Amino acid sequence: QEAGLETGRGVIVDWRMRTSDPAIFAVGDVAEYRESVQGLWPTAVDQAEVAAVNVAGGEERYTGTVPAT
Repeated sequence: QEAGLETGRGVIVDWRMRTSDPAIFAVGDVAEYRESVQGLWPTAVDQAEVAAVNVAGGEERYTGTVPAT
């Protein structure tokens, strides 16, 4: 919040894992995607892969991760 990012239960991200500041991406425990903060390792890995492609100028879409629990 102090950084000026939109937050809910976490830092709100879009399908690119981009925050309300287009220069900042968030993944894992801090990222809130579709009103959910899963805080699970497989989710963090999937989100990080998407964010990495998009940071590098690609166009990857995060569609969610089905939790194992």
